[in-house]
Formats: sequence, structure tokens, C-alpha cells
Amino acid sequence: SSGINAEWPLRRDELSGYGSSVSMMMFDLAWKMSKDNCQYMWWTIIGITDQYLNCKISRDQYVNVCGVVQQHVQRLNNQSDVSSVNEMKIKYSNELRLDLYRHWS
Repeated sequence: SSGINAEWPLRRDELSGYGSSVSMMMFDLAWKMSKDNCQYMWWTIIGITDQYLNCKISRDQYVNVCGVVQQHVQRLNNQSDVSSVNEMKIKYSNELRLDLYRHWS
């Protein structure tokens, strides 16, 4: 019994991990119900980015999910009414990951 308890902390990291972002799952559900919009997409982007910045998913996983997200963003932006003042558009931009830049400047 003590051998198992001593081994558990060492194996816990290899046996645990993180799955898909809940925000992505909820957006997917809203999309399938035809209830998706730019606001939901924005929350999804925040959820996925949070996972990446907190090292809960790898860069490869993040890039793969971003590809799916970009397709949804393009679709939603094409559906948006540009003349509406309250309408939100999402624009993709590639930024450097400088986590401590604000802290040290």
C-alpha cells in the first residue's frame, strides 16, 4: 500500500491532462443550435487562449483549435450587419507571447 502511495505523485502528471476548452464545447453547441454569435465566439477565444497561456494545452493544440476558430470567425463576420453600431467584428492578429512585458515595463 505504501508503495502505491509513494508512486502516485510521480505518475499523476503522466496520467492527467486537460481536454477541450468548455468554452469551445459551448460554442459548438450554440453553433449546432444556430444560436452562435460574435459574443459567444469572443468568449470561446478567451477560454482557449487562457488554456494556452496557462500551459494547459500545447502550442500545436492551440494552433489546431485556432484554425477551427478562424473558420467560425470568418463565417460570423460575413453574417454581421456592418451598418449596425452595436455589431461586433473579430479580427485575427498574430502577437508575440511576451507575458512579462507589461510587468517589467
